[in-house]
Amino acid sequence: MLIRRSPTQVAGPLLVLLVLAGCAEAPVASAPETAASSAAASSTPGPTETPVSAEALTEVAELIALGGRAKPYSAQMNVRSLVDGQLGAVMSGRMNFNTPDETPMTGRLTVRTTALDSGEPPMAVEEVFSKTGSFVRTMANGTAPPGLWKRVPTPAGGGKPMADGADYARALLLAGPSAVKGQEKQGGVLATRLSGQIKTEQVRTIEAGLYGRLREANVDDFACDIWIDPAGRIVRLEQWIRMQGRSAHNVMTMSTFRGPVTVKAPTD
Repeated sequence: MLIRRSPTQVAGPLLVLLVLAGCAEAPVASAPETAASSAAASSTPGPTETPVSAEALTEVAELIALGGRAKPYSAQMNVRSLVDGQLGAVMSGRMNFNTPDETPMTGRLTVRTTALDSGEPPMAVEEVFSKTGSFVRTMANGTAPPGLWKRVPTPAGGGKPMADGADYARALLLAGPSAVKGQEKQGGVLATRLSGQIKTEQVRTIEAGLYGRLREANVDDFACDIWIDPAGRIVRLEQWIRMQGRSAHNVMTMSTFRGPVTVKAPTD
């Protein structure tokens, strides 16, 4: 049974996966799919299974660090969340990354969900993440005007609207050379692919608000694949979670990199 959702519950790719896919209250019935087994269901070809040395592992870590040292930039973000192979939610928009320390992540996103069961009508919302706070409203629907903007409460655990994908990449590298699966074309460039399991305890320091939801759902870990371009930027991220006999698959792509965009808090 899917949980009730509201516009203020929409706040980040993996949060969309858990909340909008209706998995947040279900106990785990079986372990998440491994990245290798779920790659067959992915829209991308499988990784290049070339043995990786410890030196190559260091090179990947340095590549991630290179991305972290880049000047602030914005990217087009697209996210698809699927439940049992059916599309549950789509999120898209432009977000600013590599913001200076203590500066909130900013950007604009739209989220559209589908009716995954009879008790859950589809929903469409707009989100604005500004320096002065995060806001959400329902989108216009036919002749119905858009809803009023509402400030999104800061999660109990704090943190950014969404985690830095580089933090998840570093977590995967802790497994050693086996996490590095070679290179594949993503967005027209050759990207390095990482694959493995993210433990819920690792999420505690990556995404505090999400950590609590994973604990409540009795999730010990989940499968994750990440692709990193030659500039050290995350260009694709996939996650798989299986709960109570249902599988959720989240796919995020980043593209069209350019300078930061100005985002102001809504006034209407």
